[in-house]
Amino acid sequence: MGFTLTQLRHFVAIAEDGRMSRAAERCNIAQPSLSTSLRNLEATLAVTLFIREPRGLRLTADGERFLRHARHLLSVEREAVEDMRTEPDQTAGAVRIAVAETISGFLVPSLLQQAARTLPFMAIEIEELGREAAEEKILKGELDLAMTIVNHLSDRTLIAYDILLRSPRHIWTCVDHPLLDRETVGLADLTDYAFVLLETDDHVSMIQQYWAAQGFAPKVAFRSKSLECIRNLVGQGIGITILSDFLYRAWSHDGGRIRRKPLSDAAPTLDIGIGHMRGHDLSPGARRVFDMITQLGLATG
Repeated sequence: MGFTLTQLRHFVAIAEDGRMSRAAERCNIAQPSLSTSLRNLEATLAVTLFIREPRGLRLTADGERFLRHARHLLSVEREAVEDMRTEPDQTAGAVRIAVAETISGFLVPSLLQQAARTLPFMAIEIEELGREAAEEKILKGELDLAMTIVNHLSDRTLIAYDILLRSPRHIWTCVDHPLLDRETVGLADLTDYAFVLLETDDHVSMIQQYWAAQGFAPKVAFRSKSLECIRNLVGQGIGITILSDFLYRAWSHDGGRIRRKPLSDAAPTLDIGIGHMRGHDLSPGARRVFDMITQLGLATG
């Protein structure tokens, strides 16, 4: 007998939360029932998916492989249900969109999949651009929309922005980092540890302003424009960082586990918005895409 979609949901919840108690609460079932679901799934696959450790559960190599399949199958299920519930829009045309590098990997695939289902006659052109470059192109009429980080807007008169989501920022550490044992952690507690800095969009200026306002500075050991590189460094215990929940994944690409911890010094949220030229009506196609992105952003957040 094969596995069920419910078992896949249970497995993904355990993999992402790292603890049976948290996953059971997330799935709204009793912990013994969740354990039984996992055992039955492992029996069906004839593999061990997790290794028990003092701080929780860690995926085995087989577990890492199956997690990719599980996420894909659950994504296909969601797409199938959504496709059956949605009547394709007949609007035709082309829409040009800029997306900030930090968020493109999280929003663009879902955006294009949703557009293919609901706006099949629309051609959507996407390019990665920083906020200032995107705004310049919008004002020149070379772009219709821009999805970007909107924390530090200096001029709101020419470009109108709608906020898609506000995502809180937390400390990211490896699973056995000593900071996790502290009841509270502030910026002063981070200065003794190597800090890995993501250098995309406005993140560097935000970090510098945030630390400076508290009278501290991070001990930056490594800088990268690659979020996956930052995740790997954190997961392997090479450094810590401060990033938003929107970007968080419990596992790095190379199998390291990542934990979040709140900061006692409140960090600014990551604010993501969608912008267009103020005072100019969007085309019917751009308006449809704008509405779709707004719904997609809120759902993703």
